[in-house]
Amino acid sequence: MKLNRKPLPLGKTVEFKEEMSFLDNSFDTFQIRNIPHADVLILATEYGETLRVVFDIKADVTAVSSYTLKDVPLKISVEEEFSFTDEDIEDDNILYEPNAIIELDEYILSLILSKIPIKVVGKNEKIPDGGEGYRVISQDDYEKEKETKTDPRWSALDDLEF
Repeated sequence: MKLNRKPLPLGKTVEFKEEMSFLDNSFDTFQIRNIPHADVLILATEYGETLRVVFDIKADVTAVSSYTLKDVPLKISVEEEFSFTDEDIEDDNILYEPNAIIELDEYILSLILSKIPIKVVGKNEKIPDGGEGYRVISQDDYEKEKETKTDPRWSALDDLEF
């Protein structure tokens, strides 16, 4: 989505709507499979030196369950405000965009990604008890086993007589 600052009237808010898809983007497949659909509403107000952009994003995200690695559909909702300027000033609250046409796709994608939980779990999913080649135990049980367990590398010395 591109936003051209030049035709915007000074001091008046202009609304832009667009349906977007991020299916062509590649993501970390252990966290996100894809973002097939996003409804983006943008309210842009030009003030001359700065451009105020309010984002209202509703996105469908296919995330990955932390327990089973199965797909988990999520509905993400984001409301955020950015300010842009074409002057190279030192202000942490204003983003520098030197061109009149601002590419907003990266900002929209980063806002969506920021709202995805670090740990996603599907409905009615539980941590597995174990499987082939592994088992799940608590930290306390692990510490108890570690205290009583002997190192098998030293078991050959048990048969030696001195």
